[in-house]
Amino acid sequence: AYNIYLKARFNHLRWDRHGIQKAIELYTQAIKLDAAYADPYFGLAYCFAMTGSWRPEPELLALAQQHIDDGFKLDDQSALGFYAQATLSFWGHWDFQKAQENYIKAIRLNPKYTEAEEGLIELYMAVGDFDNALKHVNQILTINPLSTNHFFTKANIFYLKHDFKQAELVIDQALLLSPN
Repeated sequence: AYNIYLKARFNHLRWDRHGIQKAIELYTQAIKLDAAYADPYFGLAYCFAMTGSWRPEPELLALAQQHIDDGFKLDDQSALGFYAQATLSFWGHWDFQKAQENYIKAIRLNPKYTEAEEGLIELYMAVGDFDNALKHVNQILTINPLSTNHFFTKANIFYLKHDFKQAELVIDQALLLSPN
């Protein structure tokens, strides 16, 4: 179940329709193999939350919540679970307060969980709190200083602040790490 979970996670981190669809299949397989393993429930919930917010499809958002609830029955202190709940709250329901609370819970449970911190940054960007967004992206870059994605996020924050010169300097750092 764990190995299938890792394959599902790899696919869902591709951030495209095909990857998410493959991840849904694999997370479902992992649950069938070990129904007492919480992480695949949260991964599946994340996939349903994102897919349900892209289209929008309220039934997928409800399915996401069901999987979050099932996962929390198995592990009520899961950083991944709070991240999935935050994602559903933010992207699925536009409930910024609940999303922020859950992102922070996830980060408190796992201070090196950069995906949760990235989600919090996206929330701060959505509400125009660029100072907090920059604080958190800088924190992430101390944990993962070679993350092209986080340099892109940082450049985007500067862009949204209309600091185009700084945005260009930071995006150049991302391009040095990954020219494509």
